[in-house]
Amino acid sequence: MDWINILSLSIACLSALGTLYVWIAHGRKINKFQLEKFEKEKEEEKKAHIAGNIISKNKGSKSLRVVNSGKAPATNVRIDFCDEMWDEVPIMNKNIFPYRKLDPQNGFEMNFIAFEGMTGGTVDIRFIWDDERGMDNENHQTLQMQ
Repeated sequence: MDWINILSLSIACLSALGTLYVWIAHGRKINKFQLEKFEKEKEEEKKAHIAGNIISKNKGSKSLRVVNSGKAPATNVRIDFCDEMWDEVPIMNKNIFPYRKLDPQNGFEMNFIAFEGMTGGTVDIRFIWDDERGMDNENHQTLQMQ
């Protein structure tokens, strides 16, 4: 065997070892990334997310639409109207709270009669719920009265 063959064999072996090293190192990074992604998705599956929107119905009649946009069911759903004025607003089905269970991508509506001066204003609402992640999760929203 002459020195050219030995040099060619050495370069081929070094290339193979380099390729093996890169493949193993890259595989570890991919596995770490996939594991982190899996853990994040697993955590997201435990989360509910409650939010609302005010919808105009007939003249003076409005509706608060409450929706669970998360991936897990929400239980013990409560609403806290942060403005004391809302204690006087006639809400049709206020007695449904605490709402026992709100499945993902489902919702319900609460109809109410708007007083003069409410249109164009805002209302601060705090949604509170329990899910697999924990108890008393909150989402505070300022909704526009239309």
